Amino acid sequence: MRIKTKADVTIPYVIIGYSCCFTIPLLITYGFALTNFGWLWIGMWSLVALYGIWRIENYQLNDNVLIKKNFLGVFSRERNLHSLIKYTKRNINTDFPSNPLNIVRLFTNRNKYLKFQRLKLEFKGKAALRIDEMTVDSKDYSLFYRELKKKLKQVRKRKYRADIA
Repeated sequence: MRIKTKADVTIPYVIIGYSCCFTIPLLITYGFALTNFGWLWIGMWSLVALYGIWRIENYQLNDNVLIKKNFLGVFSRERNLHSLIKYTKRNINTDFPSNPLNIVRLFTNRNKYLKFQRLKLEFKGKAALRIDEMTVDSKDYSLFYRELKKKLKQVRKRKYRADIA
């Protein structure tokens, strides 16, 4: 079965929006006649905007290959599930008592961005892949996680049978 997730762009848009808020007024006010500090400021916030674009992620699960695409699909990483060593699932809680300065709360009232799951898949060769629930569309994440668990169970059965034989 082939599954492809849609990217949830709320967090990247917040990051890119803040970057624009701190650079565009400076450029409008001073034009391009900036001091060294001004260029450093623009450069730093441009890197933040690039990080926001990097956080636009989607995932594909084809047979036993997991593909993660970043930066609007420009960069991709493929991992074969047969080389998986272990995976961990953590529940992350960043709601008000634990993180009162959470900026995303200003833009959305969805609980998904405050309490979410993070999967960490570790493969042979010290390669790791991290999947955050908040970067994937809500409907797609539950389907993707369910299918990933099925695939991992199949891979483990095959490894177990290969070890016995």
